[in-house]
Amino acid sequence: MIYKYIRFSTEKQDEQQQENAINTYLKSKEISIKECETFRDEGISGGVSYKKRNLFGLVNKVEQGDTIIVSELSRLTRGGIVDLSSMIDEFFKPKGICLIICNTGMVIDCTNMTGMNELILSMLASFAKMEKESIQERTKNALDARQKQLKENGGFKNKSGIFVTGFGSASELYCNGDKEKKTQILIEARRKASIAKKEKALNNPNNKRFIAYFKGNFENNKIEWEKIPDRLNSIGLKTASGMEFNINRAKAMYNKLKNEIL
Repeated sequence: MIYKYIRFSTEKQDEQQQENAINTYLKSKEISIKECETFRDEGISGGVSYKKRNLFGLVNKVEQGDTIIVSELSRLTRGGIVDLSSMIDEFFKPKGICLIICNTGMVIDCTNMTGMNELILSMLASFAKMEKESIQERTKNALDARQKQLKENGGFKNKSGIFVTGFGSASELYCNGDKEKKTQILIEARRKASIAKKEKALNNPNNKRFIAYFKGNFENNKIEWEKIPDRLNSIGLKTASGMEFNINRAKAMYNKLKNEIL
């Protein structure tokens, strides 16, 4: 079994870019994407231990000879060689996992880990950790600069060019102490966030196929739920977290999208 693993810690990191990189690799090897299962960690830093992410569920699920594919090693971890070594020694080696890293083209048989592969993985893991530390340092420097402006000028301009008097989404919207303006902006921000969330869900290719399936196969809500999971799984549909459907998962996704289905 082949498992795709995707992790992105912020909205700026492109989930689709990772998906495309993995799918391009699979296509180049003439491997059907439908044969793969996807695990995702959304909004989680790579510095968080793999044991506290969905990734832990994946490494527990894989069986002897399975494959895990990532767009780059930093998606697995930014915790350095210690976190990576733990993952390899506790799960990958005992289960004979094959690890594919798309951006380097590395295909590693963890059963027979060579000294060269260990060296390369160690370097990649160290670079990923250094990159995380560099991002943290830049963030700290920017925060220090804003704190200085806050102390000297009573506020600063945020990325939108709005003069704000504090940190955080709520306090930043507290523009020049105007409580009414703060309330209005917060309401509008929540409205836009809700619309954006709905649009993202509806533009998700998997959700589109799910909606189309129910619209094309059922009328008047006469749904034979006991048959639905097998039908959805047979056409390659997955849940939002990349899992196969059972009745409860199918009903949950249906209820989430039913306004678009009915």
